[in-house]
Amino acid sequence: MAGEKDMFMCYSDRTYTSVYAKKSCSESFSGRDFHDKICTESISDKADILGNLLVSSTKTKITYWNHHCAMCNHEDIDDLKQWAVQVACPAKHGDTRFSRNYVEDHLAFDPDHEEWGLKVKDGFVVCTVSFFQPSTLVGKLNYCAPNLVTTCPTEYPHNDTKTKCLSYHAERKQKNTDIYFRNVHCALCNGVTEDELDCVGRSYPPASFKTTGDQVKVVFNSGQWLNREGPEQYKCSNGNIYDPFQNRCRKMPESMLKELQEAERLSISNYGQRITVSLTVCIAYIVFVFFNKYIFH
Repeated sequence: MAGEKDMFMCYSDRTYTSVYAKKSCSESFSGRDFHDKICTESISDKADILGNLLVSSTKTKITYWNHHCAMCNHEDIDDLKQWAVQVACPAKHGDTRFSRNYVEDHLAFDPDHEEWGLKVKDGFVVCTVSFFQPSTLVGKLNYCAPNLVTTCPTEYPHNDTKTKCLSYHAERKQKNTDIYFRNVHCALCNGVTEDELDCVGRSYPPASFKTTGDQVKVVFNSGQWLNREGPEQYKCSNGNIYDPFQNRCRKMPESMLKELQEAERLSISNYGQRITVSLTVCIAYIVFVFFNKYIFH
């Protein structure tokens, strides 16, 4: 169990529901080195929201750091659910008030601030981008605590406890705090006794998108802005999807995966045909040589 968990990281950035998410490729996936690089390194690109959006499988209940990670772990795209994206901006700046439509039309990434927000005359208004788990998977994913303590201090003298701290997952919460430990042994080596621990499970209710008086919030999910009046579905050709953050149709990994799966299917189905064609060509060539050498000379 420990080895399996070690392939996952606790994803807590920009999400109210921290979850274990896989950020590496399956060793059996062809082209692993290429996809592993994209799977792990694209995470740091805050400018590309959709390219770094969490996805979860309705079948395996596994969450991945992005589509590339799901692709290189043999997931079926029909089983994948994107997490929803919520953009929350201040409702006003000075005398200017912002509406949902204004946020949708003017949201931009500022490379100097390395944040998403709204450009105004006197500067830049920073907005908050948050990810929310799919409503159909609430309570079914492998959740984690963002402040989970998973190791012992380097100077801790008892190697046996250190080893046990790293060897299994049985999370415990320190009473009257928000601190979680991977297991009892991780707590002990960090100076917390068993009497100070709770083993009460954590619950994760569905996220609500309530709008407060001082913020305007817009939710993006599955290729459309949900808060428009009569939600507008953006149409893109050739399997591409619309990226409202970059205002363009783009080729996302799921459509790339369809092409890979189709190519693999054709490769398998045509394998016998290629052998038959090659054999036919070979026989035709032998007949051609025979006739030219012995019949026409």
